[in-house]
Amino acid sequence: MKVNYQWHNAPKELPDCECVCVTYYNGGYHINVWNPYYRTWDDSEGDDCEFDNNIELDWMVLEVEEDEE
Repeated sequence: MKVNYQWHNAPKELPDCECVCVTYYNGGYHINVWNPYYRTWDDSEGDDCEFDNNIELDWMVLEVEEDEE
C-alpha cells in the first residue's frame, strides 16, 4: 500500500471536487470532506459543516493506492 502525501494550504488552494482529506488545524489532525457545492469543509461523515472555506488550514487528499501483486 502506498499513500500519496501532498500538503496544500487553504484558503489559497482548495480542492476542485468532493474528496476526503486529512486537515491540520490549530495543532490537530482531522478527517474532513470537501463540499464543492457549498465550498465548506464538512465533518468526516460529510453531512455537517465543520470549517468554512476562508479558514486557514493545511490539507491533503486522502488517497491510498493498493500495491500490485
